[in-house]
Amino acid sequence: MPPRRAVPPRVVGGAGPRPGRGRQPHVLRERRLRRVPGVGIPRAKRGVGAGGGDRHDPRADPGAAPGDGDLRRGTGQRDGPPEGCGARQGPDGDDDGGRDQSRDVRRVRRRENGTSMPWGVEIASDRVRLCQATSRGGRLRLRRAAEAPVPAGAIQPSFKNPNLADAAAATGALRDLGRRSGCRGWVRVALPDPLFILRTIATDELPDDRNAARRFLSWQARDLLPFPAEQARLDFCPAGTGVDGKLRFTCLIANDRILSEYERVLQDAGFLAATLDARSVALAQAASPLLDVPAAALLTADGTRTTLLVVEAGRPRLWRILVADDPTGDDGVRLIREVADSLAFFREAEDVGPVEHLFVHGLGRRTGECATGLARWLELPVSVLDLAAVLGPGTRPPGLADELTRWGAALGAAIRPC
Repeated sequence: MPPRRAVPPRVVGGAGPRPGRGRQPHVLRERRLRRVPGVGIPRAKRGVGAGGGDRHDPRADPGAAPGDGDLRRGTGQRDGPPEGCGARQGPDGDDDGGRDQSRDVRRVRRRENGTSMPWGVEIASDRVRLCQATSRGGRLRLRRAAEAPVPAGAIQPSFKNPNLADAAAATGALRDLGRRSGCRGWVRVALPDPLFILRTIATDELPDDRNAARRFLSWQARDLLPFPAEQARLDFCPAGTGVDGKLRFTCLIANDRILSEYERVLQDAGFLAATLDARSVALAQAASPLLDVPAAALLTADGTRTTLLVVEAGRPRLWRILVADDPTGDDGVRLIREVADSLAFFREAEDVGPVEHLFVHGLGRRTGECATGLARWLELPVSVLDLAAVLGPGTRPPGLADELTRWGAALGAAIRPC
């Protein structure tokens, strides 16, 4: 998901590999969450820049003044995302017609590939994580990693209600991570799953123009949203053709107002969000070499939430948030039954092919026990997700704990294609 406003006009890229060369298949290809048109954006204030040394500066000319950084909404100005990605904006925030955010972000990616590793941030309800990583030849290269706790109740994920009860605490934790890691500027961000809706929508036809297609799918999804459709950010990717002959599209939807809360906190901490994504999808991105089967499932827990995500042909297809209490407590049997029921429902009602492998992640000391129970119940291969299997040799930073799985979402965010 690109930022709410276009990349500043000064971002014109730099030398780097040509698009399409050396890319590995990723879970998130063709997935960028964008604004539904019709929401104004003001002329942004200046002052957000990037530091020196190892700090990433996406501008072509680091000596130039920092670009616009205000992510807040104004009135009287309108935007509409063009073919490719995001809103086209001129220097004053109005539609330019000549700016294409997707081209700008691709140029940022070329510079990142050519000069430095990108940074990934995970914002969870209990802590924030920051890491610098890249993916080459199907192997992750992790350079730096740091995390910091946030006070209980400071972040309360929801796609409808305000999330940041203590924005100052979240800002302070992020600023501390940036200072300790030497990171400032553009980052790729993973946010809690409850901020998003991931659904597959079937239709007889779709407009060829991507703007019109996004508006059409947003209208189709209006009954799924607990907020007005005009407040949505939506993106989609093709999901094949159903047995009924209808076209299927996987849609990721979030509330613009809620995402803006996180964007402001990131900006106040010295960061700019190049992409925003759901935590489980980012984790699947990090584990993409392990999910290289026609249909795989990922069961991942984050605090009090457990998400079952199905990935088909390398793309997220749908998910279900299964439990609202502690999945590592006495409800292991119930969780196993809910996973089995969900997979059966996905296959019968959503036309999902049979899952060939299930990976389990984040259930604490009972992760292995749960994986064993699921294997017996489902009669399919079930494994504990081990990101060390996709980590390149000799690339783990000194002092990093042996348990890498907790860094999965931040790693996936860092290596996510813009």
